[in-house]
Amino acid sequence: MKKAVIIMVTIMFLFTGVFCVLPADAEEMTFKPTVKGSYLYGIPEKTTFDDLALVIPKTIIDIKRLDGTAVKSGSSTFIGTGFTVSLNGNSYTAIILGDVDGDGIIKSADYQKIKMHYLGSFTITGSANLLAAGDDDLDGKIKAIKYLMVKRHFMGTYNINVNYTVPYTTPPDDESGWTNSWV
Repeated sequence: MKKAVIIMVTIMFLFTGVFCVLPADAEEMTFKPTVKGSYLYGIPEKTTFDDLALVIPKTIIDIKRLDGTAVKSGSSTFIGTGFTVSLNGNSYTAIILGDVDGDGIIKSADYQKIKMHYLGSFTITGSANLLAAGDDDLDGKIKAIKYLMVKRHFMGTYNINVNYTVPYTTPPDDESGWTNSWV
């Protein structure tokens, strides 16, 4: 009987160690910005100028808000959908999947707008950049998978922008010398 108890306790310790989960804020921020046409995808919500600079070293970065004011190193401003990001002089529009209001954070209002657009009871208006936050293949429609990804992200069971890659298509590289691969 003692042997059985010892074996059970040992198994419990093994499984407890294997299934131990670190808190979410201890997770290292990893992402890979991706250029697709004039858009820069793969930037997670709540990314600052300095976060982006760490991911793409040896790159001259210039970021402007929607109103044209500059975001500088050391700023606590989050890069939002629609911000202009210049990398080595080539300008791209930042797209944060799920951020349809352009503040760099996926909130309940963003989720609701994407849900209603998907269901057909609302149309995301304004610039095409805001629709691109839910439509990464740029066909004007939010697919069920993107809606579910945003929903799960909002609920806290999925991180929509970590290790994100743009769905593969074969548009030609732009004339600036940047490719449609990793920045």
